[in-house]
Amino acid sequence: MKKIQKLIWIFAALFLAAACSSGGDEPGNPGGSEGGGGGEPQPEANATSQVYKPGESGYAAFRIPAVVVSKAGTVLAFTEGRVDGSADDGNIDLLVKRSEDNGNTWSIPIKVYDDGENRCQNPAPVVLNNGRILLLFCWNERTPGSANGSGSSGHPRRVMKTYSDDDGKTWSTPEDIHDQVAIAGYTWYATGPCHAIVKTLAPNKGRIVVPCNHNKPGTNPKSERHAHLIYSDDQGATWHLGAVTDHPYGNESTVVELGDGSLMTNMRNYEPNSLGYRWQAVSRDGGLTYEPAQVTTLIEPNNNGCQGSILRYSINSAGKANLLFSNPDHGSSRRNGSIKLSSNDGRSWSRTFKYVPDNDFYSAYSDLAVLANKKVGVLFEHGHNNSKGIYFRSFEFAEIAAAL
Repeated sequence: MKKIQKLIWIFAALFLAAACSSGGDEPGNPGGSEGGGGGEPQPEANATSQVYKPGESGYAAFRIPAVVVSKAGTVLAFTEGRVDGSADDGNIDLLVKRSEDNGNTWSIPIKVYDDGENRCQNPAPVVLNNGRILLLFCWNERTPGSANGSGSSGHPRRVMKTYSDDDGKTWSTPEDIHDQVAIAGYTWYATGPCHAIVKTLAPNKGRIVVPCNHNKPGTNPKSERHAHLIYSDDQGATWHLGAVTDHPYGNESTVVELGDGSLMTNMRNYEPNSLGYRWQAVSRDGGLTYEPAQVTTLIEPNNNGCQGSILRYSINSAGKANLLFSNPDHGSSRRNGSIKLSSNDGRSWSRTFKYVPDNDFYSAYSDLAVLANKKVGVLFEHGHNNSKGIYFRSFEFAEIAAAL
């Protein structure tokens, strides 16, 4: 009898254990949530989040966003943390926040570089093939007159690099690489600001390419502004000056690899006869030289232009790059932040997908990335005079392609 009772207790215990391990829910309907009944998995909702809020962590303002996605799928949102206010001069640090859920939630700010009162600006991040996250940026001493040139201190803007090997959590001591990529006689030098790229196609597959711009004295115009490239063929160990555009009215630029391996630089424009339209130049030799620059149909504010970002989402069946471009889609003001689509390597652009809500349309600098879930992410300055800080939104590529 005792043996029978013992067996009954054993079978009862096994039954209870099995019931507890199943959670008591139907398969495919974890937690007993409504609306499924074991049906198809629900698509992940698009992300909308405020990444950097003015006043956060002791910073009066945040400007100049740049975004990349690590090999682990972490979204890395870089920005300038401006201690004194939104002006380009002052005490400026480089920060990053991490998101491990495709931009829905974010870490606390991580200081990439804080050089006291000096200025650390123009983030240009890129994820290398070995998983390292490399960041190029510009530095100069904080002195009167140094905001837009070499300044009275004799400390001109210099190109620096730093990197992270732990998915953006910690960063190496920055290294000055400026002498390797210097422009003779420059009065202004800037990396990006936006993501850089690693070439995936020949020629020069694996080359790191960083978009830059510089000013120098000229004759017509008196102060020439040129977009240019810098590059590395050894995972960022050494650097070289690459192509310089022939357009003397260029400024902040962004670069993309086309379907045939060529590089296209798209740039902010100050040319008097084409104000309100961006220019572009193509390199067929891996970024060593450019073909003559040309004006595009992409519009930008005609009073002072604005930075923009270009991204290759994929290569289509015709062998052409599906390109996305983001900037303020407005002829005279930094508003209507939008994404445009090209399916022919940037020869023409169609579709305009607005990523800023109609009732709150101010936006300025932005950057684009393809997320781990294949959605398109855009990190952008939001609000009148960037009063709302830095926001992030994500969308399905099909939503952008279907825009009117």
